[in-house]
Amino acid sequence: GPLTNPVTIEYTISGTAVPGVDFEPLPGRLNIPAGATSATLAFVPRANPDNLNNRSAVVAITPNLTYGVGANDRAGVTIFSNPGSLFVSTLRALPGATASTSYGSATIQLAADARSAFVNVSFSNLSSPQVVAHLAIDGNYVFNLPPGQVTNAAWTFAPVGTYSSADLLAALRAGRVTVGIDTALYPAGELGGNFVRSSGAAVFNPPAAPPPLDLTTLSPADAARFLTQATFGPTQAGLDALLTRGYQAWITEQLSLAPSRHRQETIDDFNRNQTNGGVGNRNPVTQAYERPGGPHRQAAWWKIAVTAPDQLRQRVAFALSQILVASDANGTIAQWQEGAANYYDLFVDGAFGNFRTILEQVSLSPIMGIYLSSLRNARAAGGTTPDENYAREIMQLFSIGLNELHPDGTLRLDPLGQPIPTYTQETIVQTAKVFTGWSFANATPGATANVNLFRGGAADYLNPMMLWPAFHDDTAKTIVGGRVLPAAQGGVRDLQDTLDALFTHPNTAPFISRQLIQRLVTSNPSPGYIYRVARVFANNG
Repeated sequence: GPLTNPVTIEYTISGTAVPGVDFEPLPGRLNIPAGATSATLAFVPRANPDNLNNRSAVVAITPNLTYGVGANDRAGVTIFSNPGSLFVSTLRALPGATASTSYGSATIQLAADARSAFVNVSFSNLSSPQVVAHLAIDGNYVFNLPPGQVTNAAWTFAPVGTYSSADLLAALRAGRVTVGIDTALYPAGELGGNFVRSSGAAVFNPPAAPPPLDLTTLSPADAARFLTQATFGPTQAGLDALLTRGYQAWITEQLSLAPSRHRQETIDDFNRNQTNGGVGNRNPVTQAYERPGGPHRQAAWWKIAVTAPDQLRQRVAFALSQILVASDANGTIAQWQEGAANYYDLFVDGAFGNFRTILEQVSLSPIMGIYLSSLRNARAAGGTTPDENYAREIMQLFSIGLNELHPDGTLRLDPLGQPIPTYTQETIVQTAKVFTGWSFANATPGATANVNLFRGGAADYLNPMMLWPAFHDDTAKTIVGGRVLPAAQGGVRDLQDTLDALFTHPNTAPFISRQLIQRLVTSNPSPGYIYRVARVFANNG
């Protein structure tokens, strides 16, 4: 209860925060007036450009004969660093490093006075020893990095070459600064990326809810913008229908329309013109090709995009195809365009469905299998190890991304203000074992699973891959999030558990939501926008 007489409490301060440097000095005494039940000890932080780490202070009450001290005799406070902007780069193999599987990330933490920065670079899987690493502007080197993994390399914005200090800062803010790593095998550059300003925090604060949106009033400009985002372009008839019926009725109708599938239209286009644009053997008499080629699939895509009634479905399918990419720049896929169209139809059929379903269908597609080399990927044997391509890409590009995210898509930062990786190279190695034993579906009933059929069986780019247990790594595996897959549970269960772990990972909703928004609505969505979409994604996928 209230004090009858005033009391002066004595206390000590310990911790990593330094009095007079990180916060204003305190006297070591706190007066509680008569009639009061508490008093406030105020910590006033000071700017400390020499220490960008978060600091803590612990206040402990000193026992005294004039007052008693209970069990809760101490409390802590954290002084959070407020540095300048954070710039992040996702490192990928450079175009000339065709056989490289390297990857990584880098950050530039700008100082509060914008006169210097700390540079951090982490990477894995270089093809050969590193020769040099550097920062560059438009290809011109401006700062040499120390060899190996880089932690808090100090970059002072001193003039270099033709660049003034102001030029260096302006280039960084404009996204023109790149990081590059040259290796013995790729001396012109193996790994690199450009820096983009990013938002992040150690603690997540949910964005404020937006004001209510009036969806009952619809102007011609509103209708045109909506159809530009939800279809492949507005027509006058489409505008008139939307203005008459409104958003909800239009969307409800679109959801009810049957899908226009690309595989069948590709076949139809080929049947209309078998002598041009096809692939495979040609009939010596009719000159007809054996099967559809790229021009037939592309003609089918354009016809459906321009004329199909299920525009919303097709627009979402196109967005998904830009995220879960399999390209016919691959020579094998170029020869099996019906299979490529069938792969695209996964997104057409799943446009209004669940992302977990799409993730599984993509993982078992022989088109994806040939594109990212999970097809005929076998357990370690005879000095070989499982191919890591799909294991890496399904995490980095198709689900969780490189760094941990808050629900609004901003970066989750560690106590030093740096991004937190979602996985390690060892995670990739372990996950690669999950994707072993998958090959073409066997069309021969009762055939014995042997190496000839697994590696040399007839190609089938239409049906999902099947598991060949003899070639699956059935050992225990530790995958993303530290989840352990028990030994001997089989390849199908390994796959299901891994896809479940990726789908339910807290990163997947904001990571995929951001990309869908970028491809359907706006290229630079706000954290609040991502948060609202990600919450719906997390609720039902």
